[in-house]
This record gives sequence, C-alpha cells and structure tokens, in this order.
Amino acid sequence: MRAMHAGHSPGFTLLEMLVVLVIAATLAAIAYPSYRHIMHRSQRIEAHLALLRLQTLQERHFADHHAYASQLRADGRGDSLPIAAITENGHYDLSMRVDADGQAYVAIARARQSGRQAGDSRCQQFSIDTVGTRRSATATGPWRAEPGSGCWG
Repeated sequence: MRAMHAGHSPGFTLLEMLVVLVIAATLAAIAYPSYRHIMHRSQRIEAHLALLRLQTLQERHFADHHAYASQLRADGRGDSLPIAAITENGHYDLSMRVDADGQAYVAIARARQSGRQAGDSRCQQFSIDTVGTRRSATATGPWRAEPGSGCWG
C-alpha cells in the first residue's frame, strides 16, 4: 500500500486503469460472438412460427377451395392467405411457390438483408412444403433437409 503524500488523493493510476480496460475488452471480444450466435438462433423462431402459421392457413384454404392459395396478402382478398409477406418483427420475408394446378406449395422465409438476421450466414432461408418437409439453406443454397442442419432445431 502506498503512503499518502500531502496533496494527493487516493485513487487508481493510469496503468491500473489500462489493465482493467484491456481485461474488459478481452472478455467482450470473447463473449460477443457467442451472444450474436444465441440471438440469431432465438430469432430463427420467428421464421419457424410464420411458416407453420402459413402452413395452417394453406390447409384451411385447401379444405375450403380444393386448391392452395397462390399469394400472401394481409387483407386476405382473392386467392390469397390473410398473412403479411414479412414476419411479425420484420426479420424475414415470406413467399410461396404454388403448382399451376394448386395442389402443392412451398413456403419460404428469407432473412431480410437489411436486418439482424442477415448475419446468420448458416441459416438464411427456411422452407416448408405441402407434406410438411422442412428445409434450410444459406443465402445462396443449397437446401438441406431437416433434421440435420440444426437450423430448425
């Protein structure tokens, strides 16, 4: 312990402050990538829920019209499902591909390039089809069946 001299107040030296700052920066550099990974995983649930809701709406539409809806419209008018083309918190864009005869579809959720999920390079896209097959892909593909890629899990 240092002896107090007249006119000096007790405190930290610049060197002690720098050591603490280096330790804090090192801990942050280690923790931040893990935090981002956890946030990406938790926000994938938004895509999963939207696709499962879309699947339910498609089955209801098929029961009423004997064909799957060909488009997404928040107002549900025409041959459409009453769901917006963007997920609730805006992390994913939704789209559908429907066969010409209306007997099969693939619903897709893609991470918005302007949002947080754009950094989720492994799981940029999710899909579910008429028979419930779940797939995932990077931004450019290829599509991978689930389970296996860990994106739906």
